[in-house]
Amino acid sequence: MSHPKAVARAQITCRDRHLSTMPKQILIHTANHNSHNLHPTMSAFLSSLRPAMRMAGAPQTARAFSSSPAHSIARLTLTGRLGAEPELQATSSGQEIVKYNIATSHGNRDNRQTSWWRITNFVPEGPQRDFILGLQKGTLLYVEGDAKMATWEDSEGQTRSALNIVQRTLEVLKRPENGGHDESH
Repeated sequence: MSHPKAVARAQITCRDRHLSTMPKQILIHTANHNSHNLHPTMSAFLSSLRPAMRMAGAPQTARAFSSSPAHSIARLTLTGRLGAEPELQATSSGQEIVKYNIATSHGNRDNRQTSWWRITNFVPEGPQRDFILGLQKGTLLYVEGDAKMATWEDSEGQTRSALNIVQRTLEVLKRPENGGHDESH
């Protein structure tokens, strides 16, 4: 077995080459060697090699760093005004859901564009549902939701699509100053 400094010296002469061209035993021995006998620069270099060496022995997976599920996800974050009071609706299976629309705007005053977003909430009966159903038109909301494209064929045979958003988080940012009622009528 070679002297630790000899291994370190071999590493220094090879360090400018691509790691895959270096003999693995030199890298492993050098990276795992107790670095207290080495020059500080060499010690720092070896410390930077340790994560790469751990990965060299690990199976190559694209999601080795992630703790989230492996399936795809589309999440939207919206900040906008409530277009109308939320409504309670029943699904075909009889489950009650809360549906509401949020308007988001962008652009300057002369060229402002508004997008409307349909949000669905599956909150069970209780205080949370009552809170959402009690929100007034014009309330500024922050909503996070999961998005999914739905496509279907309408009665005329045309293919239609819509973006469905299922609410995960809802925060009231500002309530309307006039109580949500339009005073112009």
